[in-house]
Parts: sequence; structure tokens; C-alpha cells
Amino acid sequence: MSVVLCIFLAGPPPVLPTPTSRPPVSLEGPVIDQVGLFSPGAVERASKRIAELRQDHGWDLVVETLEEQVDSRHLSGVFNTFERQRFIDRWARERADAALGRKKGLFVLFSRQPEDVRIVAWPDEADVVFPGYMRERMRTDLKPQMRQNPDGALDLAVAQWEGLLGRVKVRSN
Repeated sequence: MSVVLCIFLAGPPPVLPTPTSRPPVSLEGPVIDQVGLFSPGAVERASKRIAELRQDHGWDLVVETLEEQVDSRHLSGVFNTFERQRFIDRWARERADAALGRKKGLFVLFSRQPEDVRIVAWPDEADVVFPGYMRERMRTDLKPQMRQNPDGALDLAVAQWEGLLGRVKVRSN
């Protein structure tokens, strides 16, 4: 048994398919709540504040909710955690591209299956302004809030976005 396991681990890495579940082109608005995770009042409040921050700072925030993060058929047979995460990260970047397009900012994706939060800086140059450690800290704060109080998670995402923008403004002076 251990010989077979060693051969399996020493074999070539699995070839992952390219993400094919392209998001609809008509993603619009700063909060795209496709599964009704947030109350209408929370969506309205967040959308208004995001528009104000965009006007003041020139950076965008788009929040999207999905029932299922990735079609699990695309990941069948992929047991390597790193490869699975790489696939999901590419998929989230595709969604960010569709949602933000030529804009610059952050894309926050809440999914129910699996229960997760993904945060993408868009375009690639925004990684310098909003580095991975900042986005990971934001993700760590949002994930438990999503389960306990979805409206609170949306409010927190906007508040943290505002805090990040304050840091950008300080650095640009």
C-alpha cells in the first residue's frame, strides 16, 4: 500500500481544467446578491456608501454572492489542496474581471457552498496597493461574520474597504 501511495504522490501533478463557468457579462452594481444573502436595506446602505467612496477615492468595491463557488465537477479527481486553491483563485479572478472590467478595486465574493469568502484585487496592479496580507485579514474577519450575521458581513466589508482606502490616501500624499 505505501509503495502505491508513493508512486501516486511522485507522479505528475493533476492537470486542472481551465475555469469554464464564465459569469454573465451583465454583472452590475456594487452589490450583486444573487442568493438573497443580504437584506434589501443592507444592500441599499452598502451601495450608497460604496458610491460615495468611489467618488472620493477613485477605487471600486464589488460584492457578489453565489450559492456555489465552483461547479464541483471541475474539481473531481483533484486531491491536491494547492491545485484546488489555484483553480478557485483563477475562477475568482475571472469573476472579478467580469464585475470590475476596466475599473480598479476589490472584488469580494461570498459563497454558500462551500461557505467561503474570496477577495481579489483588480487589476493585477492593485495587488501592490492592496497586498495579499491585507485581503487575507479582511477575509478572516468576514468569513465568521457571514455565517452569524450576513448584513453585518456586508457592513464590515464596506467599513474595512473604507479603512483600506484611507491607507491608500495617506500613502499617495
